[in-house]
Amino acid sequence: NISAKQIEVVGDFTNWKPVKLKNHKGYWQAKFYLKPGMYKYIYIIDRETYFLEPERDVLEDDFGNKNSVIII
Repeated sequence: NISAKQIEVVGDFTNWKPVKLKNHKGYWQAKFYLKPGMYKYIYIIDRETYFLEPERDVLEDDFGNKNSVIII
């Protein structure tokens, strides 16, 4: 549970465009329908802080940017 005014997720499944998560009883969530594969993403808290998901693997791209990874 994160104290924030706004949380967004960006990833290859959003074409790297921010998607706002909804706060539901203190938990931030969004629903995506993804095909099987590997997806990279990161959260943006209050439009300034980038946050990796602690329970996911992390990949670093050619530019040194780190992203959380989920495999479906």
